[in-house]
Amino acid sequence: MAPKTYRFCKWLIEKLLKKRYMTFEEINEEWKNDRSLSNGVELLRKTFYNNRKTLKESFGIEIVCRDNGGYHYFIKNPEIIRDDKLKEWLLNSLCIDEHMMDCKSLAGRILLENIPSGGNMLECITKAMLGGCKLRFNYAKYGSPDVNEHTAEPWGLVLYRQRWYVLVSFGDEKKYTFALDRMNNLEMTSEKFEIDPEFKLTDYFGEFYGIYNSGRDKTKIVLRAYDDEAYYLRDLPIHKSQREIVSGDGYTDFMIELRPNKELIALLLSRRERLKVQSPDSIIDDMKAALDATRANYS
Repeated sequence: MAPKTYRFCKWLIEKLLKKRYMTFEEINEEWKNDRSLSNGVELLRKTFYNNRKTLKESFGIEIVCRDNGGYHYFIKNPEIIRDDKLKEWLLNSLCIDEHMMDCKSLAGRILLENIPSGGNMLECITKAMLGGCKLRFNYAKYGSPDVNEHTAEPWGLVLYRQRWYVLVSFGDEKKYTFALDRMNNLEMTSEKFEIDPEFKLTDYFGEFYGIYNSGRDKTKIVLRAYDDEAYYLRDLPIHKSQREIVSGDGYTDFMIELRPNKELIALLLSRRERLKVQSPDSIIDDMKAALDATRANYS
């Protein structure tokens, strides 16, 4: 029985990234030993070839062979795996889909978060992005009775906390995020625009927590995690800039550097007594103001 395509592809990538060069015999032996996936069944050369072809055609990942004292396989372009988060997400999602199809009998014992599909809007937005065309749509903000029409340049799509957002520009340097579930009458126009070829969504959103740009300057923030909270921060860093700076009796200090926004303050507040802002004073003041406003609701 042939292995599930995407789970095998992911398994193969992980092995080659770790060991760099492997013969087919070594790959086969590793595969047989991983009984949770292979059930001890041999890997056929034809199956191996077909999955290499799938990786190249679907994800642009090339596994090639070199004759250097034996036929060794390696990943020709590993930078794709490291840098292209969309392809990584797609491969992981397909692996999960394959696995879940084998677990239908556990349907009542597996709970997943609901992620909206985005429907036809995703198709319209991606077509506009590919064609360099502007979008036209109506949008209603929360708490506002007004519905406004916008014509905007779609620069990127992001899935965040079970909601799809489109990052747009109105022809200047500023960027804005719009939630797809608040949009209506979306259409692609024939009006063209040009995007900076150097623009990367990961770089743009990498300067702050979440998806909203407050416009504030980058700030170094020192956080003190008490007891087990330090382990949680090590496993799930708040931001890519996070680094551990010092440990003491019952606490560990971390530093992050980003543009502060309301989402960050809300996250820090959610950690309650387990996490404290040590510096700077501006962020401590933000925390106090948020706590005072919350306390006022109960007075």
